[in-house]
Amino acid sequence: MVEKRSRQKKSKFYFKIPKNKAEKSIAPVWKRFVAFVIDMIIFSVFINEPFFSLYLSRSGIMSSEITLSYVMLNPQMDGILTTASVISSLLLLVYFSVLEIMFSATVGKYLLRISVEDGKGKSPSILQALLRNLPKVLIPVLVIDCLGMFSATRQRIADMIAGTYVVHTPKNFMEGLI
Repeated sequence: MVEKRSRQKKSKFYFKIPKNKAEKSIAPVWKRFVAFVIDMIIFSVFINEPFFSLYLSRSGIMSSEITLSYVMLNPQMDGILTTASVISSLLLLVYFSVLEIMFSATVGKYLLRISVEDGKGKSPSILQALLRNLPKVLIPVLVIDCLGMFSATRQRIADMIAGTYVVHTPKNFMEGLI
């Protein structure tokens, strides 16, 4: 029993999953960052840009018309862009949360073989996914949130609050999604 405790103290980057007694390692910061960049590119190209163009065209504005001087000279643009930004932020929250709830991974995480789990090795709940992804909507909050990734458990502050971990994903899990 004593050996077991001392062994657990030495392994900072592992946690036990009670369900199947397997140890999984916490994903490194670089993998999380690359997965985030991949997800942001996918979100921007396939979700945000089409939405933004459609929303602006419905408002009677061509996206090619939008310049800084156009925005400053047209007061109605303030409300249109604010509404579009709020909806875009909600879409970002939905993109990350829904994929993590359903598959434990976003497209970027899937490609890098990492996934999001709660302390029991299961996909995050709706509340956990929303809590851990909320800082992604506000970049200044995300920067502060990421400071937690330099802790022993490599969890963002939002992950600590939500009780979630980003871990290496076994091969057989990835094959089950295809």
